[in-house]
Amino acid sequence: MRRSSNLGMSRRHSNEKSRLASVVAAVFAAVLLGVPRPAPAALPCGEQPELVEMDGAAQMKRDVAEKAGLILQAPPSTNLRAFVTAKRRELRQKYAEIDKTALDQYLMWVTCQAISRDPDLVASQKFDEYANLYRLLNEPIAQAAKPE
Repeated sequence: MRRSSNLGMSRRHSNEKSRLASVVAAVFAAVLLGVPRPAPAALPCGEQPELVEMDGAAQMKRDVAEKAGLILQAPPSTNLRAFVTAKRRELRQKYAEIDKTALDQYLMWVTCQAISRDPDLVASQKFDEYANLYRLLNEPIAQAAKPE
């Protein structure tokens, strides 16, 4: 009887070892293959604003994207209010036939998209950066600081 009792304990011990081995293998596989991570937070940029179709619409979109890139990559020492205002003025002068509000909305949407896609920023940084730019992009140009 002792022998069968030891045999039962041996089987239980063996089952526990195989369960432990399965758990260790699953954890190892998860670490090795990468644990699923939450998707980076995206800003609610909304739908792309409609712009009047014109001959230079593609060029205008490229220019707006370029200005957005310059704004987002401005050095920390830059007077951001003056810089944003200057870029908005440049766009308004070059595309005087386009509604000012439509141009500003498109610039705002492009900057939102760029901030949202930035893998180097965590969600709170994305929100803070966009909130600051949103405020600057919504200022009336006449009341904003003049570029230096």
